Amino acid sequence: MVGEVAHSLRFVVAIYAARALGASNWGVFAYAVTMAGMFTIISDLGISGVLNREVARNPENHAKYLSTSFFLKIFLIAVSIGVIFLTAPVLLNVDGVGSFIGIICVLLAFDSMRDFFFAIVRAKEKMEQEAVVKAVTNIGILVLGIGFLLISPTPKALAWAYVVGSGAGLITGIWFLKRHLINFISNFSKNLIWPIFSAAWPLAMVALLSSLMINMDTVIIGHFRSAAEIGFYAAAQRPVQLFYTIAALISSAVFPALARFAKQDGEKFRSTLEKTIAALFAIGLPLTVGGIILGKEVVQVLFGSQYLPGTFTFQLLLVTVIITFLYGVLVNGIFSYDKQKIFSWAILSGVLVNLILDLILIPRWGIAGSAVATIIAQTTVTIPLFTTMRKINYFQIWPNIKKIVAATAIMGVVALILHLLAVNFFINLPIDIGIYIAMLFALKEPLTRYASSMLISAGEKENGS
Repeated sequence: MVGEVAHSLRFVVAIYAARALGASNWGVFAYAVTMAGMFTIISDLGISGVLNREVARNPENHAKYLSTSFFLKIFLIAVSIGVIFLTAPVLLNVDGVGSFIGIICVLLAFDSMRDFFFAIVRAKEKMEQEAVVKAVTNIGILVLGIGFLLISPTPKALAWAYVVGSGAGLITGIWFLKRHLINFISNFSKNLIWPIFSAAWPLAMVALLSSLMINMDTVIIGHFRSAAEIGFYAAAQRPVQLFYTIAALISSAVFPALARFAKQDGEKFRSTLEKTIAALFAIGLPLTVGGIILGKEVVQVLFGSQYLPGTFTFQLLLVTVIITFLYGVLVNGIFSYDKQKIFSWAILSGVLVNLILDLILIPRWGIAGSAVATIIAQTTVTIPLFTTMRKINYFQIWPNIKKIVAATAIMGVVALILHLLAVNFFINLPIDIGIYIAMLFALKEPLTRYASSMLISAGEKENGS
């Protein structure tokens, strides 16, 4: 719960910053962060994923894996920062970005090390520590972001707020890891360097290609269009990326269990995978349908009327929510079976499709063309991942989501009618949420029974304490 609240805090910062900076300056900041984000992959190269899996599977060797991975991580962060400075003169096409690219590099280093900490706590299934670190990070960014922008409403001031907030989160993570840090040097094993890299490179390829597919849109928009259009696109992306985060949190939480079941019990793996997909659809489907129907109002309420040109792009990007929700859990499932090499080609094809369509559609249709390219590219990737996972361990989707689809359809009809009747957004939205939840219970969706039992159990524990 703390983690979800923490992510929503950063979303609040984005909303405030977009309004304070205006579309053009918000576009400059979004472009800089996107450029740095693309190089974050170089600072990891799949090491965190391998560490997550190996510590979960072989806890007796966690000290050696942790120490060796740590030093590899430091080396890769240095390389990634060096690459940024070498390529910046060629890649930075938007005016104003170059003045604070050094600050963004520091942010990259802090974020990358914090992600390394997350890999450790996820492997140990101590998610409460990850939630605390995220809370510290995002509360810091929220307070400092608003404060710095009040003093100086510039992209550079916002970048500093992100750096200081991220640094606070990193220090908190180091405090949790302090007992592991004592023997880092003595536990380093050069014999593990190659096994880690050989296991990580397929995952690194996937992460690199995925990063390119997500971020190349902004880079190409920056080449062909204006900073203001980058701002519109960034605003359209922010709510969608918040939804992506929900899926990532759920997928990451179940990954250690999937890794164990893949090794020990195929039937439990299949059941866990199906329940996870159902839970993701229960969240993602109503968000997509409701967001598309109320898209203009969402953009107006969050970012203001100056960002309304990004409404159609926002509605298009919402289509990717369900695709991405399914994609994330499929990747984790395949990786649990050590079959990660299989999906590298699928993601490479998606990157190529995205690149080609971006170059064709963005000059003609602007940011809406980029959204269309993203939808097609993500579909290109997800279909082969779906068929591959079913070959490894056959699972079903429709029997587990048909009631969710029915509840979403009824909610969507109600939302559309209220929208056409010009009912106020703040009245329409809670009605839609209430209708959806009521229909899930009326249709006796299994997830509602599970959620109810969890709430009852939590209440009993609280009363008992």
